[in-house]
Amino acid sequence: EALFAQIERDHGVLDLLVNNIWGGYEGIDDGTFTSPFWEQPVWRWDSMFNAGVRAHFTAAKLALPLMLRQDSGLILSTIAWDNNKYLGCLPYDTAKHAISRMIYGMSRDLKETQIAAVALAPGFMRTEVVLSHFNTTEENWQDIPDLAQSESPYYLGRAIAALAADENVLSKSGQTFCVGDLAPEYGFTDIDGRVVPRFEIPEM
Repeated sequence: EALFAQIERDHGVLDLLVNNIWGGYEGIDDGTFTSPFWEQPVWRWDSMFNAGVRAHFTAAKLALPLMLRQDSGLILSTIAWDNNKYLGCLPYDTAKHAISRMIYGMSRDLKETQIAAVALAPGFMRTEVVLSHFNTTEENWQDIPDLAQSESPYYLGRAIAALAADENVLSKSGQTFCVGDLAPEYGFTDIDGRVVPRFEIPEM
């Protein structure tokens, strides 16, 4: 509430909200992340839904009055998704797919406005945590075969920028897209010039 009150004071309106916050990765090395649901700790479910789904809902709810003032804007939530494949951890899978459904519901509620709601799935991103896991850096990741199909966080950022600049983004409202599918459509590349294709999640 304090954040959006400050945005209101400083700018009066809001054009773009990107929901990228998440929780539930705490203790990911405890050996239970891919365990069957009856062996999953309840705290993981709570964190996935509170720091994930609830946070996306709450931020969108607080952002809407600032977008309604100008009757335009884009709400975007990042998720993990690949044609509804199972993501291998029931709390994680349920929460990520819940956000995709939530975006669809938001688009229905917003159908009489010029505000779009879109879900966007990046591929295998070379975040700081991923680079650290492979004991490499952004300058040397090409030496790691397992990172061959990875993408930088800028690839996701360029997809978001393309959607935000699209005058016809309302035609995509309520839908879920993969960054790798949008790159050819909008003509952007990753920072190394590659058009990284859609990341395929292995069947679990």
